[in-house]
Amino acid sequence: MSLNQIWTDLEYVYAATSSGADIVDLISEQKISFIDFVDGFTTVFADDYRVYFGTQYDYIKYINKSCISGSISTPYDLTECLFDFGLPYGLTNSGIRYIHGSGDFLGIVTMSGVDIYKKEPQGYRSSCTTVSGNAYKCFVMSDGCFYYTVSGSEWSIDRIDHTSMDWTTPGVSHVAGGSIIESSVKMNDIFVTEETSSDGIHNTLFIATSSGIYVIDEGTETHEVYYKGIVAGTSDNFIVIWADPTASLTNGRFYVSSSDVFSVVESSNQSLYDFYTSSHAGRGGEALLSSDIVDINC
Repeated sequence: MSLNQIWTDLEYVYAATSSGADIVDLISEQKISFIDFVDGFTTVFADDYRVYFGTQYDYIKYINKSCISGSISTPYDLTECLFDFGLPYGLTNSGIRYIHGSGDFLGIVTMSGVDIYKKEPQGYRSSCTTVSGNAYKCFVMSDGCFYYTVSGSEWSIDRIDHTSMDWTTPGVSHVAGGSIIESSVKMNDIFVTEETSSDGIHNTLFIATSSGIYVIDEGTETHEVYYKGIVAGTSDNFIVIWADPTASLTNGRFYVSSSDVFSVVESSNQSLYDFYTSSHAGRGGEALLSSDIVDINC
């Protein structure tokens, strides 16, 4: 069994794996429930009421959070609680790479394109297929603003603002080899904090790449790049990233991992606050169980 992604809330950690899903109690750190699914789940996201799972071939499944039960001694099989997520407006593909959401919106990256789903009532779907199956991660803001990563001759992070219509060209594209991100950089992961730009209107992007971490103020287009030396470890290839909800170019903390080091970085003074490896217990007093980091979620 391999881990594909995790998501957390105030009670549980939800793990999408190659054989289904595990649900872990956040306090005890023990598995209390599970779902067996023959092809596994590719991605997981939870809102206040549901947990959504992406599949390789069969669209999106979900469970209601009210169905979660079980114990450490007897983890409960929740397979009977698993339902098809209704998609009255369709999707670009039945193969799901990534799901993220906020408020009434779900962002979905499929094997063919990207979709924004507005939940009922007054639901709709808008989509883009010009990415030709080359989109990988996405991030949705509370107003429906939608970011997604795209590979190509140069990688990009594209943004579409508040659309209820299909689109072919993004409103904004942060392209490797442009004015901020260096050429030939792969964009592995993205986290966005809302209205944290210095102008109080625009957003701040935290981007984990194959060559450093980019923090971009979208209002002013000022930015910082973090490499090893500031961030712990010996590699500049960072695979996953997370940030405090109010973090910005000059405030708060972000959390980033290479394959074997988890680092906590202070934006205010561009310094390393803490780090963890399989042999180093950080301020929390506990080392990582292994050196093969797949995902982080705070």
